[in-house]
Amino acid sequence: MHPFLLLGFICVSGSEPDVKCTTSDRAVLGGTVTLTCALTLSHLDTEQLTWQKKKDNVTQNIATQSKKYGVKINPSFNQRVSVNGTELNRSSITISDLKLEDETLYICIFNAFPFGAFKGAVYLTVPGKWHLTFFFPLLVFKNI
Repeated sequence: MHPFLLLGFICVSGSEPDVKCTTSDRAVLGGTVTLTCALTLSHLDTEQLTWQKKKDNVTQNIATQSKKYGVKINPSFNQRVSVNGTELNRSSITISDLKLEDETLYICIFNAFPFGAFKGAVYLTVPGKWHLTFFFPLLVFKNI
């Protein structure tokens, strides 16, 4: 039996219709999950897309994708994260070997010149391990 991670997400964006966020429904501990962000304003010319991880008020760049340089993944995420797709208006990251520490906010930022940045976010929920303990009361009957 494999313990399951409950993957909950909340999509947040500065202008809600501008960025659509999704995630896979469910994953197995040690398995994979894919997070996707799409810029719904297809007429904009996206120059760069950045994925970030925000945990305990610390923001780290996970990966950046641009027309000029292609996909660059931060070396500290290189072993467990891959960027899927080549479109700059839609991107997915796949996180493999899921850990409890992966519970956090993942941010996608679309930079569309000259309009600026459009942000979306997916909160990945990974509940803690459950320990079930049974206590059986011992009743002793004495015949007096």
